[in-house]
Amino acid sequence: MKQYNAIWPLPGGAENYLIALRRLLEHVGATTPTREQMVENYRQLFPGTDDEHVIRTQLLIPVHLGYMEMDQGKLSLTADGRALLANLEPLAVYERLAATHTGFTEIVEALAEQKPMGLKDIHLMLQQRVNDGWTHQAQPSYRVNWLRSLGLVTKDGGKFVLTSLGQSACHVVAPPVPVAPVIATPPVVTPVLSRGEQLAARLCELAVASTRPTEFEDVLTEAFGFLGFAARKVGGSGEPDVVVHAALGPNSYTVVVDAKTTGRGSISQSHVNLNALLDHKKKSKADYVAVVAVAFSGDNLPKWSKEQNVRLIDVDTLSQILIRHEATPFSLIDLRSLFIGGGLVDGTSVVDDLMLTADDIEEAQTLPSLIFGVLLEKQASCKARLDEHSLFFLLEEEHEVADIRAALDFLRSPCVAAIAEDATRGLSTRYGMSTFAAKMGRLGALCNGRLAPFDQEMK
Repeated sequence: MKQYNAIWPLPGGAENYLIALRRLLEHVGATTPTREQMVENYRQLFPGTDDEHVIRTQLLIPVHLGYMEMDQGKLSLTADGRALLANLEPLAVYERLAATHTGFTEIVEALAEQKPMGLKDIHLMLQQRVNDGWTHQAQPSYRVNWLRSLGLVTKDGGKFVLTSLGQSACHVVAPPVPVAPVIATPPVVTPVLSRGEQLAARLCELAVASTRPTEFEDVLTEAFGFLGFAARKVGGSGEPDVVVHAALGPNSYTVVVDAKTTGRGSISQSHVNLNALLDHKKKSKADYVAVVAVAFSGDNLPKWSKEQNVRLIDVDTLSQILIRHEATPFSLIDLRSLFIGGGLVDGTSVVDDLMLTADDIEEAQTLPSLIFGVLLEKQASCKARLDEHSLFFLLEEEHEVADIRAALDFLRSPCVAAIAEDATRGLSTRYGMSTFAAKMGRLGALCNGRLAPFDQEMK
């Protein structure tokens, strides 16, 4: 059975993927729609999921899991899909995920071996054991959230732990006793952290330093500035800690942010003056209110904050966004979803949707070079015509034809002029890889010379 490196979330938030999977299978089993019909039906099944590319990507999940298939132009359930609907067993879904996708078994076993782990720890472990190409936390996060939705993993104070069901799913093999090396141990090299990683590390450190609240406010101001906001620290009695503004003309918005530190692992309702926050919002003429802390505990605070549209943002979530923003920058319009509505942001679909947006951007940025490389490799030996449809198969069916077509339009554009087309519409390259790299480098250099860094744009 093929193992895939890429997994994606389903609608509904981190603890609701299994519910979404069941609804999707029930619908397909009852209607056997065409793929085009399913895209429209998906919008009805899961309101708020509108982007066609995201929908088509998420429809691949039950196909890769072996629960759905395309049969004579229509989606239908496989025997395994029908069996799952008859008995929706979370452990059965986990076993299928582990069989068809890398990384799931490693996460469960690592949690059993090491007990609580943060997302950063899980990400590092997966880079070492599974895929060193996962340079940001999206794929590790999607896997953890699938495990949360199956009830195998839960989040406690910013750390992930196995539930009793997760323990039953784990088959940890004791590691062999290491043999002493016969050569000298190489010196430990401390990795150089990127700007986003530095900010994330400082946020995590200062959020639990209850005696250093002003430093936490400082780094939070810096973090929002890094994301592209005009952020300023205010502080003082009767004032908000931080005010952030997105200057987007008619789409502008402002957020007042309350920065909370604690040495107890999480904050509860007694730590937050919710009435004062609403007063800050009114005085600052802000659109949104957010509280940022290491974690949130109890039922009253999430309940009240949801009723009053006060967003609770944990530092793990903000750190994940910072690190991904550095690799694939979000727009301030994208980031608005972080503040809309109230209550806990963890467990909602907000971060999943942001990461899917970043995945789309990353694919759009990397696909042209992938296509150019395939054309360069295959054009001399391939007897069949190379076009968007043959490229779909040469790229192992991992990219939609529509996305390949968009990338080809970029490669044809005058600023790149990388490919030629013959009378039969067959494709070939106009030059070699070194020239292509030089052209891409030139475009990057032009942008670097004209555009300010993200955290300086608003200053």
